[in-house]
Amino acid sequence: MSMPMGYVRCHGCDFEGLMQRHPITLEYVLPTGAVVQGYREVAWCYSCEDVTDAEAAFDAASIQNEIDSFKRRKVGFFGRIFGGGKAEDVELKRLTERLQLAQLRKSAPRCLNCGEPTVVPLAFDESGTSNVVHTCGRRLFVVPEDPDAPRFMFRPEVVRLDSEGRKI
Repeated sequence: MSMPMGYVRCHGCDFEGLMQRHPITLEYVLPTGAVVQGYREVAWCYSCEDVTDAEAAFDAASIQNEIDSFKRRKVGFFGRIFGGGKAEDVELKRLTERLQLAQLRKSAPRCLNCGEPTVVPLAFDESGTSNVVHTCGRRLFVVPEDPDAPRFMFRPEVVRLDSEGRKI
């Protein structure tokens, strides 16, 4: 499937960055050897001074809430009579491993290019202006997508990381 690209520019200088939406899967290898899938997000890296892909942060509290909610659903009437299925056990194991990773993690999310934890998720308001202030002192903005612009197809990529987000 081809993916559109987005451009980010600065209001104060001639900076232009590229948001490439290519398929990336992050796999974290825990000290136990278990592999946990993570997610990435578009971010601004202060080390690279560019728009880049970065790790999405893990929130232990929200993962724990998801586990508790999952267990409550499983304990219903049919769950007590028939027991859980294999799919439910796999999902509970996946959530438990994600919680373990969130609890092990001490560093902030890292840039997937330079590996430094100097990233800020790139968010835009309804007018297209970013929350990031560029080095020139002005804010970044997203250029509206051109529906007739060329679209590219990228090969899926798997990035393996340790529990602190460093490439293996």
